[in-house]
Amino acid sequence: MTLPTREQAQRLMQEAERLNPGPWVRHSWYVAEAAYAIAQRHPALEPESAV
Repeated sequence: MTLPTREQAQRLMQEAERLNPGPWVRHSWYVAEAAYAIAQRHPALEPESAV
């Protein structure tokens, strides 16, 4: 399975928000940033993949 790049994920989220706006969008952005921050501090995780 190939994961989308950060840019691709952002475009997918923007499209999903356009089709189904709501509070889940902001929550999802926060979760992505939290996953990135955690992965930066863990030697076995790849931050870009965590997003």
